[in-house]
Amino acid sequence: QYRDTESGLCYNRFRYYDPTGGCYVSPDPIGVLGGESNYGYVQNPICWVDPLGLAGCENILRASKPKVLSRDNLSSAERNYLERQFMKKQNGLNRAAKRGELVWSPGTHDVRISSIQSSYRKAVSERYERMFGKAPDLSKLNADHPVDLIVGGSATQRLQMLNETINKSVGSALKNAGRKAGLQPGDKISAIIFD
Repeated sequence: QYRDTESGLCYNRFRYYDPTGGCYVSPDPIGVLGGESNYGYVQNPICWVDPLGLAGCENILRASKPKVLSRDNLSSAERNYLERQFMKKQNGLNRAAKRGELVWSPGTHDVRISSIQSSYRKAVSERYERMFGKAPDLSKLNADHPVDLIVGGSATQRLQMLNETINKSVGSALKNAGRKAGLQPGDKISAIIFD
């Protein structure tokens, strides 16, 4: 670390640090992967050694929102329905992330989905028929429990129906974001941000 007496700033690993303000004046080059603040300083500069500046980084995935949400040809009822479905999926994933249950395991859920999808649809259909006297159209709905299937958990926990377009779009976006972030199987995901 070098101190510039003229500006009062310290030069620290390609970034300027303001000792008066207790923060960097330039953003972290790795963005939010370094922590919540792009300008934050280490928590304990006396005992914490991190020459590369990468220790303690969280795996925050930045994924794109489903494109279907921005279509012009949707009625307001359709848009509201799809947005609620998206929020249900997003909230489920972020709750799992906060509990530390989101573990990157790409490709492991495809086999398990098909085996439970048909039995779950049958159970939902039978329940719907008992309640309303007619069979529901489940062709555009998926049995979904993102914590369990996408991230490698049990195949028998709390299932719910989600719109197929939203479900597949979010799954694809997460897969792409995880690969782009360079996640390895077993890496924990601490948060998912949809842009």
